[in-house]
Amino acid sequence: MVRNHARKGDATRRRAATGENHRQAVEAVRDDAADELVMFADFPAPVLDGADPCPSCDGAGVSGECYEQPGDEGRPVLLVEEMCRTCRGCGRADHEECAPGIHAGDDEDDERFGYTDDQEDDEPSCYSCGGKHFNFMPGIGEDQQAEAARAELMERAHAQGMTEWDVMGAATFGELDQVLGAGAQALAEAADTTTYLRVPCGCAENLMRTVRRSELEVSA
Repeated sequence: MVRNHARKGDATRRRAATGENHRQAVEAVRDDAADELVMFADFPAPVLDGADPCPSCDGAGVSGECYEQPGDEGRPVLLVEEMCRTCRGCGRADHEECAPGIHAGDDEDDERFGYTDDQEDDEPSCYSCGGKHFNFMPGIGEDQQAEAARAELMERAHAQGMTEWDVMGAATFGELDQVLGAGAQALAEAADTTTYLRVPCGCAENLMRTVRRSELEVSA
């Protein structure tokens, strides 16, 4: 299911203005937006090469949720997909055979593009995206479980007189269990709400299509 986060805000504003309950506001916003034109990029699913698919996304590499990126004046908004937080885009359950740069958040170096300075014949068709037709953009996702984990982690930290900066530093070096007790490092990992969006590159024009919002399975 594709979740349109912008519709949440529209529904909230409608409730405040009209006094409607949540369901009424959501249905009204959905009806109003059904005929709105949006842009969407049809990217192929990741190539698994026989690897087991990621259990979270079933090999799709994306979570199934979308965010809106406003378009230029006169152009429809662009629906941008969120990458799977488990596999980070590769679609695989195991990552031993994953190439460098295939995951959201990987270092952007020459290996990401699959060539080195002495392999000119293997240079990518697009230097902006490395030939993938999209780039990863970090963002902050919505996750109630992550918020609960963060609250518990910071409660432990405050009891020890630690600041959030101290916690971040210890988490980076994997030392939270030593300073905040067993399970603290796992809490820090669970509290990370960083997400990545798959933003089409300019070279992906041929993959873009304009559709009515009602043609996509969208829920507010």
